Order: sequence, then structure tokens, then C-alpha cells
Amino acid sequence: MAARHLGLEGFGIFTLVLSLYTMFELAVCFGFDNIIVREVALRHTNAKIYFTHGALIGAAASMMGGFLLVVLGNVMHYPSQIKASIGLVSLLLFPSFLYYLLENIFIGLERAKYILLSALGRDTMLIILGIVVLGRQGGINAVILVMLWARIFGFICLLCFAKLHKLELLSRLDFIFLDKMVRLLPTFWWIAVSSCLFLELDTVILSKVLPFSELGLYNLAKRIFRVANIFYFSFSMASYPKIAQCWGGPKDDLITIYRRYLWMMFVLCLSLVFLALFLSGFFIHVFFGDQYMPAMRYLKVLVWSSIPLGISLLLSRFLIAAHRQNKDLFSSFLGVISLVFTGTVFSMRWGGVGMAAAYTVSAFIMMAFFYYFTSKQLALREA
Repeated sequence: MAARHLGLEGFGIFTLVLSLYTMFELAVCFGFDNIIVREVALRHTNAKIYFTHGALIGAAASMMGGFLLVVLGNVMHYPSQIKASIGLVSLLLFPSFLYYLLENIFIGLERAKYILLSALGRDTMLIILGIVVLGRQGGINAVILVMLWARIFGFICLLCFAKLHKLELLSRLDFIFLDKMVRLLPTFWWIAVSSCLFLELDTVILSKVLPFSELGLYNLAKRIFRVANIFYFSFSMASYPKIAQCWGGPKDDLITIYRRYLWMMFVLCLSLVFLALFLSGFFIHVFFGDQYMPAMRYLKVLVWSSIPLGISLLLSRFLIAAHRQNKDLFSSFLGVISLVFTGTVFSMRWGGVGMAAAYTVSAFIMMAFFYYFTSKQLALREA
């Protein structure tokens, strides 16, 4: 809806703002998903203490992140319209933090049905409000406000399901536990930062190379391939509690789970690649219009990165379950360094197609390091 209403240039600006926001959203979340799912899966009573102390840390981090996001908008010397939208989207940080915090608790409890129902409620609210706002010719800022209200509604839905599940979410403040939690955060924060840089840095680089209309086409391709990536992300998150539990169990069970999940992830990602290549042209034509069809030239390259990204994400779960998050961080940063170097060179020479190729190549490089460190850790576990 936003793509049709805003046009190529407006959609390019909108996706740029979302990319900048996503970088800070992932950084503000501190990689809490990795900590909380692991700890709640091992002991369900950890839910309330992690929610209480996580929300406190998230409030402080969201205020700091919002301030830095606004500063970045000014440092990049974007037009005043983009700066205003960046300031508005920064308000999304804390509601998003709370939403993902509670969502990861439900993942650790293996209650995925509540996440699905809350997501349906959130997206339904997003569609209804979006139709109303766009029908009244609302601009980019109006769309951002719709996203804010939809995210708050999704969090309220999760709170209702927590009440239904009789899940206690509040506990007394424990400053010893808070100190222990804060000490865990630096490594996980850097993992989150490296992940968000890898996911969104290409858009930031291209914003200085391509006109906003062409940037809109590139980001449309990214959004479509991200929709496909929801499936492998969901698979890795659903597998994480089992991986965390198996790591402390018999080694034969761990090796069996590793091989089975790795094969399943590869088949899933390969299927998504061919499905996206087969259906994307029709999807763009029907839902976005023929003016967005040139996005296919970017999508045909970007979609292949689904395979290394999906496998890397799964291998990351194994490393974190083994408390080897430093290896996760090292692999992620190598991927970011590769993307910065190849992306800058390729985009200057071949534009958006070059950036898409750099993104895919860097994803395969990152996957290779994840595979090496995970295999080494499993070999040590077998010894």
C-alpha cells in the first residue's frame, strides 16, 4: 500500500528511514533474543526476572538509541523531510523492544501460537489503519505513526496471552542479577550491531550513490526477499530451545540434531529461492504495479543470499547455546567488513546490482566462518 501511494521516490525515502531505524532497533535490543530464549528454555521461571530487568535496560537503551538516531540523520546531511521522519520513527524503539522481549520469552516457553496470534492482530491493525491513513492522503510520517500504533497493539496482545497463560512478568529488582545481566550484554550487543549493520548497511551506502527512486526499487527487492526470509528465521528460532537443551545432553543427540537441522535449513532456503524467483514478478505486478518491475534485476541476485544467511543464523544458535558467542561475533564482523569493502567498490562500478552481488558474496563468506567455528566446537564436544 505504501509503495503504491508514495511513489518511487517517496517509497525510496520511506525505506531509507526504515533501514536506519532497523539498524538502531537491533542494536537497542542488545541481542536479548539470544540470552532470553536460551535461559527461559532451560528454566521457565526465569521469564519474569528477565522481563523486569530487560524492560528497565530497554527503556534506557531506547532513549539513548533514539537520540543517536536523530544525530545520525543530521550527520548524514539528509533533507529536512527525512530528518523529521527519522525523529518520528525513533519513537518506535521502546515499544518494539518490549514486543520482542515478550515474544522471545514465549519462544523460550515454546508457545509459538501466542506469537502467531499477536502477529496476526498487529498486522491486521496495521492494514486497517494503513488503509484509513493512505485513503486520506497521509504521507511518510502518517505511515510511521500507523506502524507505532500497530506495534503497541501487538504488545498488548502478547500481554493478554501472558495473562491467559498465567505467566508472571514482574519481579522485584535484583541489583546483583542486573549487574550479572549487564555484564553479559557487551558481546551480545556487538553481535546485534554487526547483524544489523550487515542487514542494512547496503541501503545506507546506496543512499549516497543512487537517486531515491532507484533506491526504492532496490529496497523493494530487499523487502520481498525478507518476506521469504521470515520462514528460515522462524525455523531457527523454533529450533533454538531444542538446541539449547541438547547441548547439555548426550553428544549423539546433539550431532543428530545438528545434521538434521542443517539439512532442513538448506532445503528450506533453497526452496525459498526458487519460489521467490518464480513468483516475485507476478507479486510485484499485482501488488505494486509495473513501475516497480525493474526491482526484479536486484531481486534475482539478492535472493541467493537467503541460503548463506539462513545457515549462518542456524549455526549462530549452536554457538550461542555453547556459550561461544565470541565466535559468533567474529564471524558477523568479518561479514560486515566484507560487505563494506565489496559493497563500496561494486556499487561505485555497477550500482544497485553491484551492491546486491556484494551482499550475496559477503553472506557466503560469513557463512563459511560460522560453519568452521561450529564444526570445531562440535569436534571438541565429541572428544
